[in-house]
Amino acid sequence: TPGTVDFSIDLASLGIPTALDAADYSLLIDGDGTFATGATAHTTGAAINSGVLSFTGVSFSDGDFFTIAVNDLNTPGAASGLLLWLRADAGVTGTTPISNWSDQSGYGFEATVPANGPDLVTDGLNFNPTLDFTRSNSEYLSIVNGILGTNSYSDMWVYYVSKSDILTNNTVFNENLTGSEYFASLNVWGNSRVYLALGSGAGWVSGNWGGTLGEFNLWTLGRSGGLGTPNGTRETISRDGLVILSDNGIDATTTGNNNNLYIGGRWTGANNYYLDGQLAELIIYTSVPTPL
Repeated sequence: TPGTVDFSIDLASLGIPTALDAADYSLLIDGDGTFATGATAHTTGAAINSGVLSFTGVSFSDGDFFTIAVNDLNTPGAASGLLLWLRADAGVTGTTPISNWSDQSGYGFEATVPANGPDLVTDGLNFNPTLDFTRSNSEYLSIVNGILGTNSYSDMWVYYVSKSDILTNNTVFNENLTGSEYFASLNVWGNSRVYLALGSGAGWVSGNWGGTLGEFNLWTLGRSGGLGTPNGTRETISRDGLVILSDNGIDATTTGNNNNLYIGGRWTGANNYYLDGQLAELIIYTSVPTPL
């Protein structure tokens, strides 16, 4: 007979967003543990402080199951596992240059400008904003301590919309992992190749870029520990929805190391290989999407 109680839980330990408003969370209570039917959503007294979510006046019965739910959010697609969502039409502070790019995933990541930042182009792509990175000015952004923490991942799916203005060693993003391994995309590199790096060299997929300088593309980069992916391979790179590269060789041990995530430069974390081009959006999932 637990009766009516106050309830709190550390969201960070659950791996769900911690930077949303308290009203975006619910405590679901269910008698059989399925939560498919008959569950009640408790929202009374919802508050969040330093990542700890709490509710007041919670009535539990003996044998009840409970879980935390995040209310339906404006997210890109219906895939689960959203970790980062940077979009040039939201969360950008400043113009020439910008000073901050705020994550829209709910995890509260902030891409800031350590030195020189890109410029906001208000109508860069289809009358929508983009960020313009100039290589000669060493422009890049940094998310301090990165987005992977010290967690290990077997699945990672990335989408970004970008264009490269010159054929050089362009870094779209990079986060150093443990053991001199990387989570990165190099596009387009000076050898006219595109790369998805996740882990050691054995966990990379790369090949002919096939794009056109000065033109935007939607790039999809995927890596999974299994074959249950939309195209049936463990690694894939798609340009504008068409699979152009795939592979089944992966590095099974990829673990974060609380290193910064760099956007627009600093491949391997060094002061080099800056992007000369524009970036409209960057989305990172820690799960494999359905074919739909």
